[in-house]
Amino acid sequence: MKPCILVTGGHGFIGAWVLRELRRHDCRIVVLDLNPQLPAWARWPELTLADITVVPGELMTPTLLERTLEAHPISHVIHLIGLLTPACQQDPVRGAEVNVLGTLRLFELLRTRQSQLQGVSYASSYAVHGPTGGTRSHPETFYGVYKRTVEMLANQYWRHFGISSVGLRPYVVYGAGREVGISAGPSLAARAAALRQPYVCPFTGRVGLVFVEDVARAFVRCALATPQGAHTIDMPGEEVEVDELLDALEEIRPGSKQYLSASGPPLPATREEQPHLLNRLFADWQDTPWREGLRRTVNAWEVGSPKCEVRSPK
Repeated sequence: MKPCILVTGGHGFIGAWVLRELRRHDCRIVVLDLNPQLPAWARWPELTLADITVVPGELMTPTLLERTLEAHPISHVIHLIGLLTPACQQDPVRGAEVNVLGTLRLFELLRTRQSQLQGVSYASSYAVHGPTGGTRSHPETFYGVYKRTVEMLANQYWRHFGISSVGLRPYVVYGAGREVGISAGPSLAARAAALRQPYVCPFTGRVGLVFVEDVARAFVRCALATPQGAHTIDMPGEEVEVDELLDALEEIRPGSKQYLSASGPPLPATREEQPHLLNRLFADWQDTPWREGLRRTVNAWEVGSPKCEVRSPK
């Protein structure tokens, strides 16, 4: 029987790439998402409503999760739903309801269906770490606190109920389709280079770049082959100067640098001295070099729609 994967928050940027990766693995897909807008994956011809069951709603809606788990033979879960930093800072109570209580509700329901559950991966964030040179046990934002709390909850569900999980902490995720947030700068610069449009990246300095295809592969692999235990994995990416990134875009699309520039302070520096990397779980894991990821990102952009390169599962 094909694995049946529940993806919470599958309508967004990372969710779209996760669904594409699941489609490559020939999985049954159930998406739970509140977003009423056209999902990002609807732009791609290889993902259709015939392949994906969509359940509209949010985690805290009474009985919605129960009905979803009863209606479908869910064997694995990829949990992506969460409010991002600006929304959590603006409304900390709502941020806690969605990011913490919503995740707690999901884990509690999974506990009642352990016999059918085979693996869980979920979205944490590099925001759980403190600033470089600071007190690393204290995140700087409500969002970081909520993600750290989710990690501790996952650990408790392993300790007391034996539910294994992997939480992934990506830094700045880039790729075709990323359009929202200040850290979308590298992705939007790649789009501008592809479309010959002016763009000013809203930050300067160094940043850790993580290719979205690697993030999607990681979520899917960690869900389909979850090791025993409650694991948290850092995805710091490769440190790149913004000016170096603009130079690379010039090499990929000669003449593009006349349209591109960067301005503003660096993003807050967050680095772990001894990160827990994915090759601790999967010895054969390899990240995509950032220049190759940037090339794929530029090549993927068409006017109004990202185009995907098709690769075979490894």
